[in-house]
Amino acid sequence: NKGMEPSYVKKAFQLAYDMVKQYGVQDKVTLCYNDYDTYFNIDDVVALIDFINAGEDAKICNGIGMQSHVDITRLSDEEATLEMKKTDEIVYGITGEHVRYVRPPFGVWQRDLEMGTEVLPVMWDIDPLDWTTENVDEIVNKVVTEAKENGIILLHDCYESSVDAALRIADILAAEGYEFVTVEELILD
Repeated sequence: NKGMEPSYVKKAFQLAYDMVKQYGVQDKVTLCYNDYDTYFNIDDVVALIDFINAGEDAKICNGIGMQSHVDITRLSDEEATLEMKKTDEIVYGITGEHVRYVRPPFGVWQRDLEMGTEVLPVMWDIDPLDWTTENVDEIVNKVVTEAKENGIILLHDCYESSVDAALRIADILAAEGYEFVTVEELILD
């Protein structure tokens, strides 16, 4: 499993960023490292993000996902809010911008949190369970057959098969006339 090796993570981000540039959506897409607390302490994550961005013309990694990969419905409102606040502080320290959206681990959310925070949950409707297989064709087929207007696809960039699948998916969906937009455009339009 090369997924956690810094050189592999950088390669995955570079491939994703190259794809974003190829489709001309670099002003619409933010690439973030996710679930870092599950694997690394914060100093290691900041060092990893610095390593990913080293030598690049632009930041290709602009932040992180949730503080840790926890089911926030199993946390109190205070614990869940603290989880998001810690994440926001780190993202702000890296990007100078506060978190506006959160992809909650496992796709579960506490409805009451929307009232006490300034973030909106972003859920996905296409999950090929890419973390369970190394079969690129299987991942591509699942996503392409389930693709629909305003769909959000969940993929994990720590797997080479997922990165390869993402590149093929983008080519196929673009050829079918799909347009890639920001989460903000989907939610607020």
